[in-house]
Amino acid sequence: MTARSATHLPADVPAGYSIRAAAREDFDRIVAMLYAVDMADWGAPDFTAEFLEFEWSMPQLDLSRDTWLVEDQTTGGVAGYSWLLARDRHRQLDGWGVVHPEDRGRGVGSLLLNRIEARALEHAAQAPDGAGTTVRWGVIAPDVAVHQMLEARGFVEERHDWEMERQVGPDDQDPAAPDGITIRPFDADADAHAFHAVTEESFAHHYGWVPRTFEEFAAVRIDRPAFDAGLWRVAVTQDGAMVGVLIAVVSGDRGFVETLGVVPAWRGRGIGLALLRSSFAEYARRGIQTVALDVDAQNATGAVALYERAGMHVTREYDTFAKRFLPP
Repeated sequence: MTARSATHLPADVPAGYSIRAAAREDFDRIVAMLYAVDMADWGAPDFTAEFLEFEWSMPQLDLSRDTWLVEDQTTGGVAGYSWLLARDRHRQLDGWGVVHPEDRGRGVGSLLLNRIEARALEHAAQAPDGAGTTVRWGVIAPDVAVHQMLEARGFVEERHDWEMERQVGPDDQDPAAPDGITIRPFDADADAHAFHAVTEESFAHHYGWVPRTFEEFAAVRIDRPAFDAGLWRVAVTQDGAMVGVLIAVVSGDRGFVETLGVVPAWRGRGIGLALLRSSFAEYARRGIQTVALDVDAQNATGAVALYERAGMHVTREYDTFAKRFLPP
């Protein structure tokens, strides 16, 4: 679906609410609101302070222009929050937003989406060669109301994603590596450039992938508070060539595998499974009991089957909607 203008803009702010950009001093209030949302939607926390810090650390994210905070003017509470991240020289945008359970059905979600669409048109005007921009918006699968709102705005469901999870413990030991392969922790000084190159090659043809320079990769993945080289893993051949990588963090009380990639020429040899099991063993040594990851349910490389073989199961489901915007 393509749009040259947003038919729902501008929109009045619902009575009793105000909207502004989020600021650093709002961080804890937003985390608390996200906790309330998770408890209402899932019955358990999911989003963590570490994830919000990661999102706010993205070099392309300008808090003053790319985030929106809706407040209840009576209570002063956070009623809604949304952000929009520009990628690929303004040609692709990732968007996401939530509304506090007590404020749903009052126009807060529509207000946030209005701001997203207005900002998307600004990005479309900055995209090179009049290419416009595509907004991809994530939503939890059970939220029928948001699905209907997005579809009414011309968004089309493109993808279905799963969060998968597994309990780990003393039985999770470092696995035997495939023949000719060594699995070891990441060395930030020696491995960083090769790690970046393997990541780019492994994900080059994945849905929504946007190439990053090494500097961009380092800024997002290494130069962040949650970075812990001891949690990352690499797979190298006997001649020292890196062929597989894994990025992991601790988020709240869970481990989270953010990236698992093997270069195409070395797939099908058990390298991905060995990297994952090595990660499980490290989390178990640290006393982390739950490990999770997100996966595209339509992944063409067999990732879902790999995670199932590793004992992981689906705990949450999400959908990605997309809408195309052309410059006015």
